[in-house]
Amino acid sequence: RLNKVSLAIRNVLRTPDILCMVEVEKLAVLQAIATKVNTDAVAAGDPNPNYQAYLVEGNDVGGIDVGFLVKSARVTVASVTQYGLTDTYINPTTGLPELLNDRPPLVLNGTFIKPGCTTSDAITVIVNHLRSLNGIDDVGSNGVRVRAKRQAQAEFLANLIQGFQTTDPTA
Repeated sequence: RLNKVSLAIRNVLRTPDILCMVEVEKLAVLQAIATKVNTDAVAAGDPNPNYQAYLVEGNDVGGIDVGFLVKSARVTVASVTQYGLTDTYINPTTGLPELLNDRPPLVLNGTFIKPGCTTSDAITVIVNHLRSLNGIDDVGSNGVRVRAKRQAQAEFLANLIQGFQTTDPTA
């Protein structure tokens, strides 16, 4: 799997400056991906992207999370913050609160150096992985729950982004 991921990042995506990663088990796995891509790039005669891994554990019962791979030579990371870890929504089938975000969004704030420039610009990147579509069309309570959770997650994310833009209109 590491070989396939490395090839895809290097040959298909062309080693972007920031990669938003989903379905990652833990930080150690993301670090292994970064190491593999960095090593393979050098072995292929390409510049070392020097990817750094960022991941914060979430609530997913399957243990998957979201994270970032960041080229440290081009992007300076000021912070990576997880939002919504303990937020809840009301499950319409039970009327009870449940955790909203299985894989809470991560927000990267930093600066980015444009190619050919010596100055940097502020950058904010959000990686999110909303609840899957599995069961969304189910008849009965499961479909209702899935649709309600996805809607609540989308509203949470929209409000998060709106809050950033209200606080800093240049974000």
